[in-house]
Amino acid sequence: MSINWRRAGLATTIIISGILIFLLSLVIIISLMLTTERGTRVTLNLAERFAPGELSITHQSGSLLSDLRLANVSFTQPGSAVDIEDLHFDWQPRALMARSFHVNTLSFSRMSLVLEPSGEDEAPADTEFELPDIDLPIDIKIESIDLPNIHLQIGEFEQVIDTVQLRASSIGYEQHIEHLLVRVEQGEVRAQGTIETRDNYPLDINLEAEFALPDMHAIQAELALIGDLETLQVTLRTEGLVDSQVEAQLAQVLDIDALSWDAQVLLKDIRHEALQDSIHALDFELHSQGNLARFGIELDGNLESAEQGEVDISAALVWSDRTLTIEQFDMSAEEMISSLTVTGYAVISDVLDIDISGDAEAFGFSQNQFSLRATGTQDGAEHLELSLNLPQGSATLDGSIGWAPYLSWDLNIRVDELNFAEISDDLQCDLKSQIANHGLFDDVL
Repeated sequence: MSINWRRAGLATTIIISGILIFLLSLVIIISLMLTTERGTRVTLNLAERFAPGELSITHQSGSLLSDLRLANVSFTQPGSAVDIEDLHFDWQPRALMARSFHVNTLSFSRMSLVLEPSGEDEAPADTEFELPDIDLPIDIKIESIDLPNIHLQIGEFEQVIDTVQLRASSIGYEQHIEHLLVRVEQGEVRAQGTIETRDNYPLDINLEAEFALPDMHAIQAELALIGDLETLQVTLRTEGLVDSQVEAQLAQVLDIDALSWDAQVLLKDIRHEALQDSIHALDFELHSQGNLARFGIELDGNLESAEQGEVDISAALVWSDRTLTIEQFDMSAEEMISSLTVTGYAVISDVLDIDISGDAEAFGFSQNQFSLRATGTQDGAEHLELSLNLPQGSATLDGSIGWAPYLSWDLNIRVDELNFAEISDDLQCDLKSQIANHGLFDDVL
């Protein structure tokens, strides 16, 4: 049987023409749905019908490809609900031809977000977290995101965010924050900088914050983060409520077990009503180095006190294996002609073990030696002994004291021939006494 090439060619032409007409019709339909207001309404109606939750959209004007404005968008599903008013979205579709998603404007007048707290117990978090490399297939350019009046509710927690503003861009691995502002009733945070979403996430970010806490002076802070998540340089400066400066080098930021630091803290002033009448000035320098398992703290500085005059404090502490070791603690007060020197250790864990001793001078007592010894559990000291030895006499307190589930004590106090004549010209006597006392404070008081 011979083939009729003319009929075959005609059939092929009809089929190809039909396919082209179908594709052209599809393109026209999609274009109409995306570029016209009527088509946009149809598209939004389809979205409402096939959304996984309850979606309601009130169209106002514009199209999906140009200056879209929606009067209201609400979406509800189990565990969450969001309601957005006066949504405005404008972008540049032609930028997609250059592999770029360009947003001109994203804004609304109000948003309400309600989330139900999860009732499931969270699984223990892994102490080491590895961030993935993120290389977006297209560039992203955001000219303006302006989101005011955000009402957030998570269970009983409620927070109103007055404003969120963002201008940013993403090019491959590089993320640029040109302007970020988050403002709440208590204050605001501003940020800018860059971060690369690969390897150890190199970053250079600057943040500025200002907060006004109730019944307190406002505090302004500047934070600079330079480096990466393996080695990060942190600089923090604060003014207002607290005048301070922090310089810190952090290592292994994402691994809590391997996290280590070397930090220097300068504390220049604290402005608080509870302290302004008693402390006129202060100047302290603190240095800390180590990790969460073992770290040391060195403190050196002075303050001007209304009652004690100039007070100098110097200390060296070490935390290791749940034990705080006081290698050195010296304090002296000018006006009261007093001083204090302390050494010892305190084990803070399931077992209580404290052994502290030192020398003190105050209130006319000189060359005083004291010691504190306590052993027990988290609920209290089953054995407690505090002794004081001085040239004018000696005193001892021993017994037990508990603080859980309520405060209880069984104590003995003994004073051996305390000579007041060497302390005061008005008192010419010796004191020798022994006092026993026991009791408790429970929840029925």
